[in-house]
Amino acid sequence: MFPLFLSVLFGVLLTCDGLSTTEAPYSCQQGYTLLNNDVCVKLFESPLRLDDAIRQCGNEGLFYYGYGKLVSIHTKDELDTLLSIAKAQNVVSPVWIGLTCPSTQAMDCLWVDRSSVYYHPFSYGNPKPENGDNVYMLTSGSSAGQWVSVNGAVASFGYFCAIHSITSKTFCPNQWNDYCYTYHNESLNEADSRSVCQKECGDLVSVHSDAENNHVSLVVPYDPLLTEIRLGGRVDGNQKYWVDGSEFSFSKFGYLDTNIGNCFGLQVKNDLVYRDWWLSNNCADEMPFVCKRLINATSCPYVPSTTPNSPYVNFDCGVVKHLTGTGTLYAPPYLYSGEYGPCVYVISQPKGSIAKVQFLPNSEIKNSRFTLYSQLEGGQPFANLTGTLPLTVFSSPTNVLKMIYTGEPTYPTQLLNYSANYWST
Repeated sequence: MFPLFLSVLFGVLLTCDGLSTTEAPYSCQQGYTLLNNDVCVKLFESPLRLDDAIRQCGNEGLFYYGYGKLVSIHTKDELDTLLSIAKAQNVVSPVWIGLTCPSTQAMDCLWVDRSSVYYHPFSYGNPKPENGDNVYMLTSGSSAGQWVSVNGAVASFGYFCAIHSITSKTFCPNQWNDYCYTYHNESLNEADSRSVCQKECGDLVSVHSDAENNHVSLVVPYDPLLTEIRLGGRVDGNQKYWVDGSEFSFSKFGYLDTNIGNCFGLQVKNDLVYRDWWLSNNCADEMPFVCKRLINATSCPYVPSTTPNSPYVNFDCGVVKHLTGTGTLYAPPYLYSGEYGPCVYVISQPKGSIAKVQFLPNSEIKNSRFTLYSQLEGGQPFANLTGTLPLTVFSSPTNVLKMIYTGEPTYPTQLLNYSANYWST
C-alpha cells in the first residue's frame, strides 16, 4: 500500500526494475504549475485579506510537506508564467504576492521566503509605504505584471500560493561520487530545511573532505547578497556530528562559538570568515541550504542496502534530533531495527513559551511506542502512545518537549510511518 501511495504522490511509474527513466526532473502536485525547479504555484481566486491569504497558503504547505507561502518572483520568466496562469483562469483582478516593502527603495523589500530581491517591476511611484507595506500584482491591461503597494489589512485579493516541487529521484543534480546535491535558495531554519531534504530522500548536506567541501561551494550559484548557506551539522558540547548520521571525519571551522548556536554553515564569500570555511549559526536562523542524497535513494522512505558502512543506517536513531521554531518532523527513512538505540526528538522553544506537537493523519507505530516528556532528563512522561497516533495536540507544560520512539525487541525490523507538526505558543 505504501509504495503504491508514493508512486501516485510523486508521479512515478514503478516497474520491477525500478523507476521509469522517462520522468521529468521536476513536477508538481495536481492543480499546481511549475514556476522554477524548486517551486510550484497555484492561483486562488477568492479574495482574502493578506493575513488570511498567508494562512491559507500555510495550510496548503501543511498538506504538502510543510512548506506553503505566498509566491516570490525573481525573473521575468517567472512573472510571465504567473500572468499566463491568471489569463488561463480568466482572472483580471490584482493578486497578492509575498513581498513586504518598508521603504521606497525596492532593494529594501523582503520576500516571505527570505530570498533576495533582484527583480522588481514596480508600477511608477512604487513601492509607496505610505499606502502600505504589502504588495499586489496587476494581472490585466497594459500594466499587467506591475507591482503596487497597499495595506494588507484593508485590501482583499486573490493570491498565488507556492509549495515545493517534486524532484524526480531518477534525476541526480550536481553529482559527485555516489551522491546528488541540490541547492535550495529559499531561506529556512534547520528543521524546515531538513524536512525539504528528507522529502528528496536525503538530508542536509554532510561534508567529509576538502574536495567535497569545494564541490558543495560550487553548487551554490552566485548571489551578491548571500554570505552563508546551511550545512547539516551540529555541535553539542564537545561533540560534533552530522544530522544524517554519517561519521564526522572532516572539519573546516573558521569560527566556532556555541553561544551563537549549535548549528553551522558554509561561508560562500569572504565575510566573517574566508570563503568555503565554516562558522556557527543559530538553528532557528533562516538561510538557503544544500540537500544531499545517495544516487540509489530513488524512493522515500529510502531503505538502504545491508552494507554495514552505509551512511544512512544511522540516519536519525541513536543521535538526538534537535528541533526549534515551527516545522514538521518525519520518521527516519529506513527499516528500524533498534540497533542504534531509540529515535529521540528534542523540541526546544523560546523561554516562556509552550512547546506543542501534533501527529499528522495516517501516522501509525505498530509494536512500538512514543513517550513524551516535558524536560530533557528524568521526570515522568506526560503521554505514552502506540498504534494509530491520535490527532490530539500535545502541549508540554514547559518550552521543551522530548519525544522518544522505542521499538519492541520481539519485532526487530519495521518500516516507520509517522510525521508530526511542532510549534509553540
